Amino acid sequence: MSSPAKKSVATKQLLRQVAARSTGRLAVDTVDGALEVYLMNGDIIGAVSGQDDQALLRRVRLADAVSPEKLASLTRLASSGQALFGPLIDMVPTEVIEPALADRFRENLVRWVAQSEEPTFDALPGVFVDNMQMGHNTVQLIESSCKLADQARSYPVDTEIVRGDGKTLDSIELAVLELTSNRPIPVGTLLPDLPAEPWTARAAVARMLDNGLLLETGVELQELMTDEVELLTTDRRIEPSDEEDDDEPTVRAVNELLDLDDDFTPQAPAPPPEPTPPPPPGEEGMVSPGEDLSNWLHTGDLDEEDMAFFEDHEDDRGGGSGGFTTEQHNLDKIDVTDHAESPDDLLEADEAPSTRFAAPVLEEDAAVQKIAVGNDVLSKVAKAFDSVEGAGRGQAVVQLLVDGSPSKYSVVFHGLSVTSEGELLVDQVLDNLSVRPASEHRHLLHSAMNDIIERSLSSASDELPDDAFDDLYESVAGYRQRLGI
Repeated sequence: MSSPAKKSVATKQLLRQVAARSTGRLAVDTVDGALEVYLMNGDIIGAVSGQDDQALLRRVRLADAVSPEKLASLTRLASSGQALFGPLIDMVPTEVIEPALADRFRENLVRWVAQSEEPTFDALPGVFVDNMQMGHNTVQLIESSCKLADQARSYPVDTEIVRGDGKTLDSIELAVLELTSNRPIPVGTLLPDLPAEPWTARAAVARMLDNGLLLETGVELQELMTDEVELLTTDRRIEPSDEEDDDEPTVRAVNELLDLDDDFTPQAPAPPPEPTPPPPPGEEGMVSPGEDLSNWLHTGDLDEEDMAFFEDHEDDRGGGSGGFTTEQHNLDKIDVTDHAESPDDLLEADEAPSTRFAAPVLEEDAAVQKIAVGNDVLSKVAKAFDSVEGAGRGQAVVQLLVDGSPSKYSVVFHGLSVTSEGELLVDQVLDNLSVRPASEHRHLLHSAMNDIIERSLSSASDELPDDAFDDLYESVAGYRQRLGI
């Protein structure tokens, strides 16, 4: 089933402008003011809203990044309606304000794809926005934003949660765990105190609920049982969605099968077989309809002609007249003698081979080796982007690839931060992998590494000059063999 966020009016309009390589501004009115997305030649370079100043101040306050006096000064500027972007850049340390600006850009984009209102587009000769974010794959950015929006909306903000079992190394999830306990608390109550944007934090809470790090309260067993009974007793027909969906042909086919009994016109029942007439008088050995079978079995002795059927006609070994011979030299024999050449040929019970019903467990050394192959390729991809488009571009490209991973591999790449060389942190990957059953580790890690390598080379092929890509591809040749494909 397709993602609801991908089907929103705002997302469809955004994708149309991206495909048309448009330059201009998309805008939609929300209850919190205008929400705007800026495009340059089809690339998203900015996403802003009227909440940005207050949201950035909240992040600065939570990070305790400036003195109380500077924070008060910034708050007065925001309250008076003056531009806050310049003073924030000047007063707040770079390591705090830059991630906050990037998070705010992503937050506004996630809010955009979740909108149901029809946006407007203004074509412009050029665009400029204070919080300009560049160097990403626009399509992948939209896909990951849709995924984040769907995750965030999977649980309402009034859902009450308590702490569950398990551990995490993700900074946002750790912050959530610090604010939760065995006492129920609504999700919405946590959001102002979390060092993340609201939609991002809601998505993190949703993942924690799905993984058991948090538990939802208020769901009684009796309610679940009632729901199951209702599900079993309701109409069998599957109602198709109001919107077009990839699963609609399947739904139609199922309904056609379910309607088979309704549309089926039964044929007239076959007439019952006519009763068998009783045998004529004088015919012996035939059973009439009302006669008991046991009576037939005891009708009398068989005559000599019938007995001849059971007679053994092998004169040299049979007993004749239905008898059996007891002469030892005529009996078939089965040799059960032990013919083992030596005691070593005997198979002990403890040595009997056992059947394996589970996939082979992935050893840690083998897992590290697969991650090392992936890191080798990713670091070379990052280096190629840095050499062509400037330092930092490669790290950004790989980070977007990690954030935009397909859902079936999201457990492997969840919450990963890429190093400046474009590599994945081995310990984080192994920790993510540990939440899945051991029998899944080999296939899951192998497929995930192959996927991100293929996507990184695809991005390089699309964006790098031919000679740069040729050099890159030559340098990573053989990665399939090293990965074990």
